[in-house]
Amino acid sequence: SKQSKICVDDLQSAFATVAERRPDVAMVALSTYKDKKLAAELDVHNVPSFRFYPPNSDTPQSFSFVHYGGSYADTIENLIDKRLDAEL
Repeated sequence: SKQSKICVDDLQSAFATVAERRPDVAMVALSTYKDKKLAAELDVHNVPSFRFYPPNSDTPQSFSFVHYGGSYADTIENLIDKRLDAEL
């Protein structure tokens, strides 16, 4: 639908913004259509899916993107900060 397309575009733009703001955090996008084998290996079944890899770890943690308002980029950055603070 048109509304979900806008949401996907907004999320892609937000992740690009956060990647620029936060060079200390690796941000990766995966096309489940183009990279089906990798998506299966990473157990990605829902789109969008988010994974957090704690520092010095190869084990991902799934988490939900919960957006209450403001910009998507600010929400993503807040989620990253909370995860990193929890690891300290």
